[in-house]
Amino acid sequence: MGNVLLKRGSESNARDKLLEEIQLVKIQLQNANTRFEQTSDSDLVEAAIYEIESLKARYRYLVKSIKVIETT
Repeated sequence: MGNVLLKRGSESNARDKLLEEIQLVKIQLQNANTRFEQTSDSDLVEAAIYEIESLKARYRYLVKSIKVIETT
C-alpha cells in the first residue's frame, strides 16, 4: 500500500511540473507571437515562425505527457 501512495505522489509531482512547464510555454508562445507581429525584417519573421512552431510542438508533447500520467 505504501508503494501505491508513493506512486501517486510521484505522479502528482510530475503532473504539477508538466503544468508549470505548459504555463511557461504559453508565455513563451505569446512573446514569440508578439515578436512576429511587431517585426518587418524577413529574417526575424522567419525566426519567429520557427520559434512559434517549435513551441507549439513542445506544447503538444507536454499535453500528451499529462494525458499519459492521468490514464495510468
